[in-house]
Amino acid sequence: MESYSVAQVESITGISGHKLRIWERRYKFLKPKRTPTNIRFYTADDLKLLINVGILTRHGNRISKIGSLSNKEISEKVLDLLTDTDTDFEDDISSLMLSAINFDENLFNNIFQRQLVRSGFLATITDLIYPFLNRVGVMWTASRVIPSQEHFITNLVRQKIISSIDSLQQPAHDAPEILLFLFEGEDHELPLLIASFIIKDLGWKVYYLGQNVPLNDIVTIIKKRNIPTVMSMITAPQIDKVSNLIYDLISNTDVHLILSGSKKNIPNFENLETVSVVNDPKELISHLHNLDNK
Repeated sequence: MESYSVAQVESITGISGHKLRIWERRYKFLKPKRTPTNIRFYTADDLKLLINVGILTRHGNRISKIGSLSNKEISEKVLDLLTDTDTDFEDDISSLMLSAINFDENLFNNIFQRQLVRSGFLATITDLIYPFLNRVGVMWTASRVIPSQEHFITNLVRQKIISSIDSLQQPAHDAPEILLFLFEGEDHELPLLIASFIIKDLGWKVYYLGQNVPLNDIVTIIKKRNIPTVMSMITAPQIDKVSNLIYDLISNTDVHLILSGSKKNIPNFENLETVSVVNDPKELISHLHNLDNK
């Protein structure tokens, strides 16, 4: 049985542990189970319910009223809300969470398309898809998403991004150039694809190598094309190996390296001027603008 700790539920739903405990005492709709050592945990059904409850409370529904509804009535009220064009990003992130848990491709496509029409692709990626993937990452890291769910949601997002990349205009002949790749041992390509779209949308020429690229291949193309800027994502817990690869890359080329990904797995390179770390798409956009203006 899938189970979630209080901290995991907080990260996924945005509902504080303090509030969860209050609701547990006052209302019958929430009854978490407990381990033999009396630590509370939540099931997958509890998680789905709390995602829905979070959507309703954000729209002004009183928890005392929600607590008197059946799970079916709660789901129906949420469905009514989500057909409204006035939902916010937090509602849509919650809905995408439900689509991942339930393998609901129609829900995913409806939310994505509505946000695309409302805000455009770049804002949809930076303000919806990126925080959604971060939240799903809480579940992936805790092994609370089975592999088929991970593949399901990853491929839906991947399809959207690749399609949008293909629709972008070709960069100018004198456009700034950047090489995108993942070091050996790095398999999660989706964040790199997101970066590729963002950078191409800014008018840069992108050389995209993908995942698990040997260092020799990276160095070869940098020297052959005289590429001044490179970017990679770090997600795997292999700090020593990545540190050595990065030092070898820097010592064999004159590139400026941009890193992003999991903060705890990115080595500390504060003393290296040729290495920059960006924490999210908006920081990446700002950093690229600064590089382009130098």
